[in-house]
Amino acid sequence: MRADALILFVIERVLLKALLKGPLRGWLPLLAPFFVTPNA
Repeated sequence: MRADALILFVIERVLLKALLKGPLRGWLPLLAPFFVTPNA
């Protein structure tokens, strides 16, 4: 598995946990840059 694919997988898992915990709208603006610039 490629490193970038693994990182994206981890980010998806974190997003899923954040969604299950509650205030997703508060996290979206903070997480958006990671999807715009995956190299960050």
